[in-house]
Amino acid sequence: MALEGNLGSFGLEEILQLIAVQQKTGMLSVTATDKATVLYFRDGKIISTRDRRSRTRDPFREYLTRYGVLGREELVRITQMTSQSKLDLLDVLASEKLMDEKQLQRHWRNHIQETLHDVISWDQCTYKFVAGEEVVSGVKSIGDHMVEPLLMECMRRIDEFPMLLEAF
Repeated sequence: MALEGNLGSFGLEEILQLIAVQQKTGMLSVTATDKATVLYFRDGKIISTRDRRSRTRDPFREYLTRYGVLGREELVRITQMTSQSKLDLLDVLASEKLMDEKQLQRHWRNHIQETLHDVISWDQCTYKFVAGEEVVSGVKSIGDHMVEPLLMECMRRIDEFPMLLEAF
């Protein structure tokens, strides 16, 4: 099953809810003029936003860097380890014990939440959902996350943003 369109036909929130309600497995790619992201689903839950086809960009590494979760030296060391060993970032974080399991899961969820919030805020975009277990095979994940609570948090943030701007 492939489902594609733009925001003129259906809102991204509706597409996400459709995937969740129908418990689909696959990849949703969302593209705007100057940016793109992917969301991987298993049984209607988001499992990752890391596009395994791209070796140059890792949104989880970008999240860890942006929020200073890991120091500069640790990031350099991790980058060297992943490039030399071909290990995935998640494997290196676990093997080097740079975070315990709870910390890693918390950062993973926050990263997914932030990515979803960002994508929902795009004005003009197209989307394409490609279903199938083979699409998600090999996708590294730290748990799965239900769409509805993530969307609810996105809507709360969108609603509260004007108040935050006013306060600051």
